[in-house]
Amino acid sequence: NQTGKTGETNDGMDIAFCCINSETLEMSFAGAHNPCWIFRQNSTQSFGENIINFIELPADKMPVGIFIKEKEFTEHVFQLQKGDTFYIFSDGYHSQFGGEKGEKFKVKRLQETLFKIQDKDLQAQKEILDKTIIDWQGRNEQTDDILIIGVKSN
Repeated sequence: NQTGKTGETNDGMDIAFCCINSETLEMSFAGAHNPCWIFRQNSTQSFGENIINFIELPADKMPVGIFIKEKEFTEHVFQLQKGDTFYIFSDGYHSQFGGEKGEKFKVKRLQETLFKIQDKDLQAQKEILDKTIIDWQGRNEQTDDILIIGVKSN
């Protein structure tokens, strides 16, 4: 019910939202500050190696709610392939403080972690992500919500 009047609360919400056609594997995605990351495994025939490609569906740099430069959100339509794994997430995981210097985990470190665990099933990935952030935080308290949704297309 925000109207944009002076003095009114202008809090917005960051979100990642997707919809998948389970028959065609076509995905529609829109994000308010939160992107969608897709990891695609491609086998190289000559060497028999798996190469993981990273695809990012970018988020719009605005929240849901009243915003100075309010515009329509971008809808990304993407064709998933069997074996793709994608993630949508809040900013909570990469915003947690910890490590030796008490710094944030950061987006790059989250992306690197997800790259490293692509050979695992989703349950094992969850366990690794849980352990990684708990180890990172150490004695620091959780400072934000933590949500990562991972989906593997079959």
